[in-house]
Amino acid sequence: MNAQKTLLRYEAIPLVTSKRAWLFAVALVGEYYLILYLTPSGRHNIIQSQLGAAYVVTYLHGAGLVVAIGTILLSYRAIAEKRLNGQLVTTAAMPLTRGELFAGKIVGRTVGIATLVASASIVVFVVESLRYGGFAISSFLVTLSLVVLYVFTLVTISISVSAVIVHPRRVIAVLLGVYFLLLDFFWHEGLAIRLYTFLSGRSVVPTDPPASGPLFGIHRATPTGATNTLINWSLGTANSDGFPNSALYEAQSSGSIWYVFVVDNTFEGQHVPWYLHESFALVILAAWIVVPGVIGYVFFARRDLT
Repeated sequence: MNAQKTLLRYEAIPLVTSKRAWLFAVALVGEYYLILYLTPSGRHNIIQSQLGAAYVVTYLHGAGLVVAIGTILLSYRAIAEKRLNGQLVTTAAMPLTRGELFAGKIVGRTVGIATLVASASIVVFVVESLRYGGFAISSFLVTLSLVVLYVFTLVTISISVSAVIVHPRRVIAVLLGVYFLLLDFFWHEGLAIRLYTFLSGRSVVPTDPPASGPLFGIHRATPTGATNTLINWSLGTANSDGFPNSALYEAQSSGSIWYVFVVDNTFEGQHVPWYLHESFALVILAAWIVVPGVIGYVFFARRDLT
């Protein structure tokens, strides 16, 4: 137990005491306000009138771009780089199994990064709630918990890739080039639609998608899409994998935002497939945690640490 606590501190404390890591928190605050002030006043007024004080919460995960990139940058070297510089051998000298070492790295990094994310989120929440004149504390805590789950998912993916690929530069190339760009950013900016069109032969208008379960399922089958779906569910904004502020506005004015799919608008009066229920997003996140985690652990357990 003492060795496990030591490993957790070894992974988490350097993050929460690093000036560079706190730049990540500052960037989170900056992106939040950038999104807030770039949001058209009409859309902002609709969000505020519908949710009241909870409108602040809809913008928190809007900073998902910084959360994703920052989490990857703070996690990808956990195994690959420490193997190259010999620090991994020192860590392995602790009286822990390979499984405990692997899990400890994931949990420790998650605790450190979650501390940074929570600090930035609390600052924004308090400042904006004071400006509004009300505090939606329960909505904030639920949303923050889901964002931490999102961070845990990304840390698991990043450390698993770090365990599979030996060189740190290749690790970051895969994480940013393959995972982030293809399976996150561009996935929700048209790649998922193109994949659906390729498989089904049906073209899709980004502002008027067909009532297709596979299309909506593919579109939300990423950690970002699943997390957005859960946050929208908790806030009661819409059954959508879009960022909460965009999903709520799209639900009120159907067909105005590209690539923001709202189940209630599109499937109105029709049968909705079971896998489009918001709770299925938990299964998606679990898959993104378990599959990379198992693969990463297998490589970490069998590979030489030097």
